[in-house]
Amino acid sequence: MSTVRSISEKKLEANRRNARQSTGPKTAAGKQASRLNAVTHGLLANAVVITAGSYREDAEEFTRLLDGLREQYTPEGIAEDLEVQQIALYYWRKMRAVRYEHGAIRKRTGDMREREERGRQESVDNRLRFGGTLEETAHGIQYLIDNLGVAKKEALEGKVSGEWQEWLDQHFPDEFPRPDESQVVERKAARLMVSQDYLRQTVAKIDGQLRRLSSLRDKLAASEELNLDSKISAAALPGPGAVDKLIRYETSNDRALDRALKRLESMQARRQKQGGAPAEK
Repeated sequence: MSTVRSISEKKLEANRRNARQSTGPKTAAGKQASRLNAVTHGLLANAVVITAGSYREDAEEFTRLLDGLREQYTPEGIAEDLEVQQIALYYWRKMRAVRYEHGAIRKRTGDMREREERGRQESVDNRLRFGGTLEETAHGIQYLIDNLGVAKKEALEGKVSGEWQEWLDQHFPDEFPRPDESQVVERKAARLMVSQDYLRQTVAKIDGQLRRLSSLRDKLAASEELNLDSKISAAALPGPGAVDKLIRYETSNDRALDRALKRLESMQARRQKQGGAPAEK
């Protein structure tokens, strides 16, 4: 029993001596690492990265940027490390400016196709309401094609209503003459039962118009798409107000970045001249 008690007391005394002697890192590198523990994650990071609200940034991306700059500039001491963090802030702002530019362009161009589509449909509606040719736009021609298809279906069923005859007269004057008395088989209110010969002629003329219009529609659609692509390309820059704001922002940020780089360079040169030890703050 006494032997065990004697060993335990020796170990306890040794532990006490070690504890008294262990007062923290002894080497310069160890002291430096300990000194930077408080800024390992960046004192500015929490204030720089936007992590709340609709617009959010990636905090890990900023950390990678900061780690890369630390590796590049190897700061020693808190003052130098804070300067590197400041430099990371300015580079982060440069990337934010690029995102702003992208956002401004998307705002100008994001719904251009939808707006163009609405404008084309409104053009057809206005031409139908106030008069005008429909064969100048792909949408107008598609309207004619769709309705010719309905008229063809009616003709294939052996009947021609007065409504569709008026529609054909309006949009294709002189192309679809009304049936004469010899071609009328029976009259039923607003609908005529006409001869098969007249129906075949009508369907043939509709098919001819469908072929002509389909070819014209495809050409106009290709031309309209090319024009739309040109509009989108022409809008692929922010508006004048956004450009002016971006230029002022980037100019101010670049000047601040240059100043921070010069300060860090001066601090490190002064430290190296003084023997390599970072200035205590």
